[in-house]
Amino acid sequence: MKANELKTLRENSAAELQKKVMELKAELFNLRFNLQLDSLKTQ
Repeated sequence: MKANELKTLRENSAAELQKKVMELKAELFNLRFNLQLDSLKTQ
């Protein structure tokens, strides 16, 4: 494997990780929002 192929592979995996992080952050936000909504409903 050439050096530039390794660099491309690293960049791709970094981009995939960033995408996964954004998805997890959105999921966490939604979970927290729903928890707050539920606690407001029960009050």
